[in-house]
Amino acid sequence: MVAYASPSEQGASLILRLAESTLLEVVTREQVIVEVQRLRVLPDPSPADLVPHARLAHEESLPMLVVAALAGCPWLVTFNVRRFAPGHLSVTVLHPTEFLLCVRDQLARLGRARKV
Repeated sequence: MVAYASPSEQGASLILRLAESTLLEVVTREQVIVEVQRLRVLPDPSPADLVPHARLAHEESLPMLVVAALAGCPWLVTFNVRRFAPGHLSVTVLHPTEFLLCVRDQLARLGRARKV
C-alpha cells in the first residue's frame, strides 16, 4: 500500500507549503514524527519511468502511481481517486474507506479459513 498527500494547493498540502514559506508556524507532537519514520521512503521515478503510465493519472499524481507500481504495491490509497484513470495492471487506486473495507474483507476471509 502507498498513501500520500496531494501535491496540489489544497488542504493539508497548502498548510505545509505555507509553513515552508514561513507564513505559518506549524507544530506537531513527537508521536507524529515517530509514525512517519516507520514509512519506507522510495526515490522519485525517472522521467523515463513515467512515460509508459502517462495516461493513467494526472501529471502531478503520476509519480505516486509509478512509485507504487515499481515497488510492487497492490494498492495506492488516496483521497484524490479522481486523479487516476482505472486500468493499471498492477496497482488498484482506492479511497481510504474503500481500502479499509478491502482489509476488513480479507481479514474476515482469513478468520473463516482458520476455522475450517
